[in-house]
Amino acid sequence: MRRTITVISVAAIVALYLTIFNVKHPLIGMDVEKNKNGDIVVSDIYEFGWAKKNGIHINDQVLKVDGKPPLSHFTVRKYKTIEQAKTITIQRENQIQTLTVDYKSHGTEQWLYYIALPMGFFLFAVSLSIFLLRLRPDDKSATVLIYFLLLIGLCYISASLSAKYALFGRQMFNGIFLILPAVFLHFVHHYFEKEKKVWFAKKIVFSLYGFNLVMFVASLISLSFRSISEAEVLLATFFINMVIILALLGKGFVYFKKDEQQHTVKGLFFAIGLSAAPFVLFYALPVLIIGKWGLPAELTVTSFFVLPSVFLYLICTDRLFRLQFSINHFVYYALLSLFPAFLVTLLYAKFVNEAWRLVELALLFLLIYSTFAE
Repeated sequence: MRRTITVISVAAIVALYLTIFNVKHPLIGMDVEKNKNGDIVVSDIYEFGWAKKNGIHINDQVLKVDGKPPLSHFTVRKYKTIEQAKTITIQRENQIQTLTVDYKSHGTEQWLYYIALPMGFFLFAVSLSIFLLRLRPDDKSATVLIYFLLLIGLCYISASLSAKYALFGRQMFNGIFLILPAVFLHFVHHYFEKEKKVWFAKKIVFSLYGFNLVMFVASLISLSFRSISEAEVLLATFFINMVIILALLGKGFVYFKKDEQQHTVKGLFFAIGLSAAPFVLFYALPVLIIGKWGLPAELTVTSFFVLPSVFLYLICTDRLFRLQFSINHFVYYALLSLFPAFLVTLLYAKFVNEAWRLVELALLFLLIYSTFAE
């Protein structure tokens, strides 16, 4: 129990550090290239980046980054993008302007997608972890589930740091992103092994750990090659992991055809399926197939709120870790209603009415929340 408490504490400290870095460095979202004259010009602008919000256009010439030639900045030299800069000097035709990038430069969407949502998810994960620790302090499967929840919380927070090419955050994201499916499968094996109803060998779990470790090394090596990108390695590996896990859970659903544990397997199947489906279908697969996403990752990853929500539901309905006490059904229905209400409100603000006002969204959220809670 002490070890788990220590892990939760360390995860919280790391999450705080990553969040502070996120606040200090907005996502600039500006790719650059060298034109035929040898000048560094803007080649692409990211939808949620600082550059787009500040009126920077494709083909604008970048004169200086932090008061120095662009190529002296490490993200320009190594990744052909501008991130972690404090000032950028741009020339468009005969006009030259120097723009300042600081924490005040975060747009509303950056505060929401890169700071508020990741921290909200991490706090949700920590709360559920503490609940599990009190419920099953010496249960190995509960401990593995706690580690899984904390890892996915850190993965969510470090994702934006990866986009900002912060070395610590980027490698943390890559490593956690690849190990998460194996940790989830490890939890499933531990839980059903305790129930003496496991239907797949433990060597499959360790094989998945080994496979993802190899692919993590491959993602590092891919930085030296132009034929395949780091993102392609990560997304392809994640897709393979999802297919393996869903296939094993599907096999488990058939295995428990006349057993009450079928409800638990079904819940786990929908937890991992529904949480990963938007990211896989609208981001990962389109990027792998046509090189362009259907929906931005910032929007699709909000579906990962489904994971802790479903775990909470399974626990509160006695389908996972039998409760030693009763819990008011209204409480967990109210908690579970938060995610769908928030997601529908977010989709409305993004695609239906971009000129929204905070009061309108608050009223809409309360209306939708009340509907789901009923």
